[in-house]
Amino acid sequence: MKASIQQRFKAACSLSGVASFAAVAGLMASFAQPASAANVSCQAINATGVIAGAPPTSNCSGLTAGDSFEIDLSEVFAANSGSLPLDKFYSLQIANLNTGPSNTLTFSNVEFLITGTTGNGPIVVFNDQPITIWSTTAPTSPGPLAQGLGSYTTSGTSSTFPVIGAVQSQASFTLTGPVTPQVPNIGTAALISTFPIDLQRAGVSSFTGAKIRGTFGGSSNSVTAFSAGLAQFASSPFITPQAPSAIYGNAFNVPTPGPLPVLGGGAAFGMSRRLRRRIGASKVAA
Repeated sequence: MKASIQQRFKAACSLSGVASFAAVAGLMASFAQPASAANVSCQAINATGVIAGAPPTSNCSGLTAGDSFEIDLSEVFAANSGSLPLDKFYSLQIANLNTGPSNTLTFSNVEFLITGTTGNGPIVVFNDQPITIWSTTAPTSPGPLAQGLGSYTTSGTSSTFPVIGAVQSQASFTLTGPVTPQVPNIGTAALISTFPIDLQRAGVSSFTGAKIRGTFGGSSNSVTAFSAGLAQFASSPFITPQAPSAIYGNAFNVPTPGPLPVLGGGAAFGMSRRLRRRIGASKVAA
């Protein structure tokens, strides 16, 4: 089973334009640090339309090197009767949206925090608790799907939510572009996507809130365009290759609303009929 999952994992990566899993040796330039760091928070939007090529109409701004960032999904949960389903798989995804040659962004202590309950009796309520989603052995399965990934390290623990495998709650890494346009209106960008998790298997009994947090270290050319999102899948996409059923997130410092190369799982699994046919063929071969 493990070998089969790894084969499908690698097939999905190759179909999304991933050239290799080689780590980036270093940044193209030093990152300038601001006089004082700020905390930049932004609400997530329902960006599921990006799967079909519809451009999101919202983005965040004001993020500079050294600032911490947060994507808050509270409005998404409110629009879904206060909770998201537990019988789905979820993947945290970060993408470098820059179009400049070899543009590198650096991130540290990126984590996925969830709110809800755990247990069947007694019920334990938790708020903004990190869950272990980052593989310590990236990019091998069950590590993240990656393109343009470098300087990858993990840290932190989360005893509240046990997850099988060598995983931790935080990750630091770099993402090196550029974006390569594809059809229809979805691009392949430098990205990292955690292995989709089953919250029920982690012991979560209700899922009523989520946040994505991290620190933005800087950019090799002072451009900070990136997206952070949560992709929802009907089942494990590495057992049954598929596009996300929903995408929630937002982008930082994208000057004009337009088609985002990645917001959630768009680039990771391919949106065109041609790519889906190739994924199906690779599944048969595996």
